[in-house]
Amino acid sequence: CVQAPPILEMGRKNERYYRQIMIFVGGASGTGKTTALDKFVARNPDFLHLRASSILRASGRPITNLSVQDIEENQRVLKNVLLLKDLSSKTILDGHLAFPIGNQFAEVPPSFFKGLSLSAMLFMLIEPTILLKRKGTSFTKSDVSNIKTLQNIEYLQMKAAAAEYGCPIDIADPANDQEVERLLLQ
Repeated sequence: CVQAPPILEMGRKNERYYRQIMIFVGGASGTGKTTALDKFVARNPDFLHLRASSILRASGRPITNLSVQDIEENQRVLKNVLLLKDLSSKTILDGHLAFPIGNQFAEVPPSFFKGLSLSAMLFMLIEPTILLKRKGTSFTKSDVSNIKTLQNIEYLQMKAAAAEYGCPIDIADPANDQEVERLLLQ
């Protein structure tokens, strides 16, 4: 993984502190990423949880009913904000690498992470029927299939980024607090 240069070397051999560590956490909207990460950060306050959607909303960018152009501009804005932030702690970025647009999907390229100190990726995965039930509406087999497709595309995008930047990637059930904590702390 790309690591920021050490800014302080301690007296003990090999003990270093890095300026920035970034873990990207992805998964379909409604999976439970934000809830799981809020719980994790409450137990581990040395981590900073950044939601891509909150950054974009604060920047005046649309986050629903997106066009391909909106997604591309959102990625540019998000990356610029991240590069300008003083991310001096362990940072978790909660976001997406695939977006539904009508009956198709737009993908965020792995190059989005270029220049960011990406250290790991965690894909949050739940059964599509659970995700659809959370939305409180009726759903069809086609809806379940669409969620599975979105999850597969997002995971493949994360896997490609992890391979390109030499980062580990894991999969977790967001409802399993112990598993999420273990994977984020490793």
